Amino acid sequence: MFSKHWLVGWVATLAVVMPAMADVIGADCWADGDGAVTMGPWTWYWDDGTQTANMNVPECQHWAPAHIFTEFITDTPEDPFAWILKEVENDTTFDWTDYHINISAPQTFGIVLALEPTGWLSPVITPPTLQGSEWVGAVDYYYGGPGTEILMGGTGEFGVRLQFTGSVTFCIEQIPTPEPSSLALLALGAVALLRRR
Repeated sequence: MFSKHWLVGWVATLAVVMPAMADVIGADCWADGDGAVTMGPWTWYWDDGTQTANMNVPECQHWAPAHIFTEFITDTPEDPFAWILKEVENDTTFDWTDYHINISAPQTFGIVLALEPTGWLSPVITPPTLQGSEWVGAVDYYYGGPGTEILMGGTGEFGVRLQFTGSVTFCIEQIPTPEPSSLALLALGAVALLRRR
C-alpha cells in the first residue's frame, strides 16, 4: 500500500516532468453565410482542470453541405483540447439516419473523441491527413435503426473533441443523409420530374 507522502511526491514529479499546456484565452464561431445553416447564440468556457475549451453551438440546418467555422486562440503554442458540442435542428426535407462531419484546418490536429445522438452507433473517426495545404479529418455518425432517426423538426446532438497546437481555425462541414425510404421517395420524385421533360 502506497503512503500518502509517496503519492504527493509522485504528483509533484509529474507536474515538473509533464509539459505545460496552453490555455485557450479566446474563441469565436460563425457560419459561412450561404444560408445552409443558421446559428443560435453559442457559448464557450475554459476548463483549466482538463485543459479543454468547451464550445456549445445551437444550429438549424436547412440543406447540405453546411459549413461553420470555429476559432480558438491560445496563450502559448502548446496542445490544448476543445469540445465542439453541436445541437442541430433538422430543417431539411427528410429524416436523418447518417450525419457526416468533415473537419479541416491549415495545421495538424487530432480528433480525440466523438459523441453521438442517443440510440445511434459509435461514430467512425478518420484521423486527419494532409490534403493539399489543409489537414482534413472526418467523423461519420450512423443511426441505430428505426425509431432513432432524427425526424424533420427534431434535433440531434453531435460532439467532437479536438487537440491542436497553438491558435487555430477549423472549418466544419456538415452533411446529413436521409433514411432509406426517404431516399427512395426522393429518387422517384427525380425520375418523375425527368419524365415530364
